Amino acid sequence: MELEKELWNYICDNYLYGEYPSDYSSDMNLIGSGILDSLAILNLVNHLEQAYDIELGTEDFTSENFGTVEVLAALVRRKKLKG
Repeated sequence: MELEKELWNYICDNYLYGEYPSDYSSDMNLIGSGILDSLAILNLVNHLEQAYDIELGTEDFTSENFGTVEVLAALVRRKKLKG
């Protein structure tokens, strides 16, 4: 759960200018709600690769993988295990 919190804090700080939506849940759709767009996803990928020492390939660039903080955290965990 700590990873989800770290990711959510990063997303809020960098894409919502420090605002934290009151209706947040770990299954909130980040793309559908307009929090993440294509440029934000590219920046987020760069952050994930550097912060968590993982490599994301083109096969990982799906709206499903970046749809929610919950799924995004699962992606990071999978990549760390493959490490």
